[in-house]
Amino acid sequence: MKCDKYIGMDVHQAMTVVVVLDADGRVILETMVLTEAAAIIRFVQSLSGPLRVTFEESTQAAWLYEVIRTYVTEVIVCDPRRNKLLEDGSKADKVDARKLAELLRAGLLRSVYHGHEATRNLKELVRAYETLSIDTQRTMARIKASAWHPDTGPRSLPTQTARAMVGVIDRRRNTPTGRVAV
Repeated sequence: MKCDKYIGMDVHQAMTVVVVLDADGRVILETMVLTEAAAIIRFVQSLSGPLRVTFEESTQAAWLYEVIRTYVTEVIVCDPRRNKLLEDGSKADKVDARKLAELLRAGLLRSVYHGHEATRNLKELVRAYETLSIDTQRTMARIKASAWHPDTGPRSLPTQTARAMVGVIDRRRNTPTGRVAV
């Protein structure tokens, strides 16, 4: 007999509604837990057997994923837009948590990727670098455009600083690789 437990969580800022199903789909436990790491870990550790947990993607999903991933067999952070079963019937917290647990038990949930913290940090740094690069390029183009008009040639710039910046932009663009030097 399988002893897996399927846990559906409806996560909110202060409280998390939890429903636990056994392998046969019977409700073992319905409860509310504080949305704090210590309280959630204590709750998960109080259950025995292989634990499979699901909750919907939200602002707290990455945090909760990191909190419980080492204490359970499987964590699925699911996309709320793809859970069609949740749209049917009542939208109460206990009902949502139970439907999530039922979908998990049936294997009908599609996971949203949540990598390890180091990978997420790297992705955020790369995204920030790309944003800064694009913003810098756009700003340099605006400065240069304000200094040069295609019909009349150079315009008078409002400040000496702007003239100096245009010169820097021109020198940077004339690198051997053809790339903008930073």
